[in-house]
Amino acid sequence: MTCISDPATSIFTTAQCVPRPLPKEILQAKSQNRQQPPPPPIILNFPEDLLFIVKEVLDSRYCRNQLQFIDWQGYPVSDRTLEPARTLGATGGLDREIERFQAKYPDKPGPANRRSRRSV
Repeated sequence: MTCISDPATSIFTTAQCVPRPLPKEILQAKSQNRQQPPPPPIILNFPEDLLFIVKEVLDSRYCRNQLQFIDWQGYPVSDRTLEPARTLGATGGLDREIERFQAKYPDKPGPANRRSRRSV
């Protein structure tokens, strides 16, 4: 910036500042620096021991959502869990075990025989 001041005026007056145009080289460098390359993709490598495979569906019931009592392959009996069906989408062997469970216990809740709500 170039500032113009009048020496005849008081020292308490502010000087007028006029912006000077920047050289083309600086403008080009600024515009090139603003564009950043996209970040590289994030590759997730999970160890195979984190893969959960359904060994057997032991029970099912309704409680707000359909729940499945799951026995996990490679885990002790103490690690059996009651899981909401919506969280089991990515587990291995689930569809086969649900079909097997429904064939064994057709009266238990499951995807094929979901009960409807009463209308008042």
